[in-house]
Amino acid sequence: MNNRSQKNAKYDSVDIHKQPAFDHILLKNHKIQIGPNSLPKPKNTNLKFNNYPHLESTDEGCPKGKVPIQRLKVDNLTDVIHPLTETAPGKHFAVAKSNVFKKIYGASATIGLNTPHAKMNQISAATIWIEGKSVQLLSGLKVEKDKSTGHWWVTLENNIHLGYWPEKLFTVFGCGANSVQFDGWTYGYPDGMSPPMGTGYFPTTNNLKQSSFFLNLKYVDDLGVLQDAHRLRQVADISNCYDAIYLGHKNRVNEQILTFGGPGGQCDL
Repeated sequence: MNNRSQKNAKYDSVDIHKQPAFDHILLKNHKIQIGPNSLPKPKNTNLKFNNYPHLESTDEGCPKGKVPIQRLKVDNLTDVIHPLTETAPGKHFAVAKSNVFKKIYGASATIGLNTPHAKMNQISAATIWIEGKSVQLLSGLKVEKDKSTGHWWVTLENNIHLGYWPEKLFTVFGCGANSVQFDGWTYGYPDGMSPPMGTGYFPTTNNLKQSSFFLNLKYVDDLGVLQDAHRLRQVADISNCYDAIYLGHKNRVNEQILTFGGPGGQCDL
């Protein structure tokens, strides 16, 4: 979930069959999958969401049969750079990353959404990354492999399916991914200020509402079952600006917790 200045962002409603993705040579004859056929079924959970806001949109959206496509500018491209890339100065992260799992076929979490004060050309985000060799999939909330088609679906709470990455683009994931991480990350010009991460407060062990969080961290195993993403390794690249605390399975209500955030500032000076 990225938060950045979008006052001048413009979107076009494009015919679903004519979206720019199909310009890719591997997708020339791609048949669109309208909905997933075979996704993992979640385990029973005691998580309660009534005290937290849900994703909503006040926009009218696109007409049936069309999808929104943002008109990209050069500075938009920073969104797709991996936060752990050493050659990307100005990026910082606070993450919980898997150690050795069996092959991974998806991951999910409930993310506490915030509105950090990211200015123009800054990014403050909370994301889920699934990695296989040198390839990464980026998502919010949930990403899972449809075993009947091989496509990787992005899904919000209440089974709202946003779309998918076609299997042909990620053949390295044919036998599953190697690792998963849940992270907060930021971007700002290296010679300037880094934006706040999450709520802008450092994480604590006793007050989830003060800092940002991931709850109910899960991964999909080779049988297509959602399992607890336990034994995660927490990492923050610059502790005077941001931090992450992996709390594990804290109680029956809040399963597998990562809390993260920080004020940012002059992190690279």
